[in-house]
Amino acid sequence: MSIKQKLAIVIIVVIAVLSGLVFVLVRSQSNNEPTKETTPTNLEALLEQRAVKSQGDILTLHETENFFITYDKVTKEFLIVLLPSQQTNAVINELRIDAEQQLLNFTGMDADSICSQKISLIIPPSYWPEMSGISYGFSFCEDFIPFNE
Repeated sequence: MSIKQKLAIVIIVVIAVLSGLVFVLVRSQSNNEPTKETTPTNLEALLEQRAVKSQGDILTLHETENFFITYDKVTKEFLIVLLPSQQTNAVINELRIDAEQQLLNFTGMDADSICSQKISLIIPPSYWPEMSGISYGFSFCEDFIPFNE
């Protein structure tokens, strides 16, 4: 066997091994992370698995001092409650963006998919009475409502 033939065999083996490694890495990553194609069928199972707290039909998905996100299994609705430390548009816009990104990361959905979900984004009256009573929606969805001071 010539050196060229041996070299060709070595190259083929290396390519096969690398292809196998890439396949294993991609497969293991896709098993651990949600896909951008999260469907309603597996969405609830994903949310139940990742919820930080469950009370009856309400799953708490994320909770900080600035906002929390819940999911109602009966109504199939996400609720994002902003808890602004200051009553300014800059603060609530920042919280809105943080909460939106958190929900996108949590569900693995893209912007179009998340916009097709039922989502209420609110500010409680105890934090800002003038801004309460309105569901603002996601800033990148068609039906969003901008914050007005």
